[in-house]
Amino acid sequence: MVIRHEPSCCRGCGAGLTGAVEVGCSVRQVFDIPPVKVHVTEHQVITRRCRCGKTTTGATPAGAKAPVQYGPVMCAVVIYLYMGQFLSKKRTAQAISELFAIPISDGTVAAVTGRAAAEEDLTAAEYEQVFEFMYDLSKTAPFGVKTTEAMHYRRYVAQRVKAEHGVTQNENAKGVAWRTAGVSDGKGFVFVSHTGEIFPSGFLPVSGGNVLQDSLTGVYRNSDLFRSLRDTTQRGGKCGICEYLKICGGSRSRAYASTGDFLAEDPRCVYQPHLADALVG
Repeated sequence: MVIRHEPSCCRGCGAGLTGAVEVGCSVRQVFDIPPVKVHVTEHQVITRRCRCGKTTTGATPAGAKAPVQYGPVMCAVVIYLYMGQFLSKKRTAQAISELFAIPISDGTVAAVTGRAAAEEDLTAAEYEQVFEFMYDLSKTAPFGVKTTEAMHYRRYVAQRVKAEHGVTQNENAKGVAWRTAGVSDGKGFVFVSHTGEIFPSGFLPVSGGNVLQDSLTGVYRNSDLFRSLRDTTQRGGKCGICEYLKICGGSRSRAYASTGDFLAEDPRCVYQPHLADALVG
């Protein structure tokens, strides 16, 4: 929008300026956000009865399967606040309520972010393809190649080294995997958000305390959250019985994003532990 501000009369002689030659224009721009109004689309699924007595119901459109749902833009805002700005579920729900006058629950925040993570993530098989590329790249790269939230790459490296009977020319990958063995969310790593929340990592927004009130070292060493993450006997599913547990342990962040349980098995690992095969057999 452009608003022109015309002078009404000459500041010298006082004459009117209608039709006078325009000789200049200075610009002042004001950036603002217009009032946000939530758009609600009501889908009415009609059921009709035929003369034969049979009833037929219209098809429910995709994205409107539940009585109340949230559209892609609202979900994107939830994901941004929760995962991008590291707000807690409670504070994310509060922000949505205050900004848009839409009451949502903590559970809705978890469901929205969980679905997004599942939709955008690679499949377990695709992870293995990436690991193969990384391993081959590390043979010639003049730098160490490692992952941040793909702990199972260490398992992949260990398998490749084992397949080569421990004798490998890829000392680069072997060294990186061994140096980072066992390091994961809350285990050799801690993250402090811009609001002081103490998280096991930047990808696992579960707070163990706040540095404004709590000791960082105290939370890391003694909080139930961090202690449970370091206690590998609490790992669930196949991660808990995997022979590569000590060097890998699976991604606690990915388990949490997919299941809501940070101690569950990593849902993007194809490896089947030998003990699991034995138990099934």
